Amino acid sequence: AMEITSRTLGNKYLVTRLADSRNEIRKGVSLSRSIRNITEFPQMIYAMVAIGEESGTLDTILDRAADFFEEEADAATAKMTAAMEPLMIIIMAVVVGLIIAACGAPILSMSSANKKCVDQTTETRKEIKYGKLNEKACRHRRYCDR
Repeated sequence: AMEITSRTLGNKYLVTRLADSRNEIRKGVSLSRSIRNITEFPQMIYAMVAIGEESGTLDTILDRAADFFEEEADAATAKMTAAMEPLMIIIMAVVVGLIIAACGAPILSMSSANKKCVDQTTETRKEIKYGKLNEKACRHRRYCDR
């Protein structure tokens, strides 16, 4: 079981430590004593394995330990997710705001340019009517009429 477990780990240090522990077990050392050298395990594991070996219910105790640590990991994940939710909402609001601004800026720009053209066209017509504008300047301003 320790060999299978060590193959699934991605941590080279723990793989080495489990291999050392497996070699000690092959020499006749108890499981609880061989894993004491692995300091990365919680202290509770050492005690639970020792109790399971003495009482003959190691499989039951290890199942309980696995359930306990799974619940602990789930609780930690839930806390982390709950802590990240407000941050994610703020990031999403900023992204949506940037998209709205990116879409709205050209519309506002066209609107103000259109208003300038309308004002300029009206002004040009008044100047032509009163003879204040020659034909060359009139042709220059015609781009707004399009």
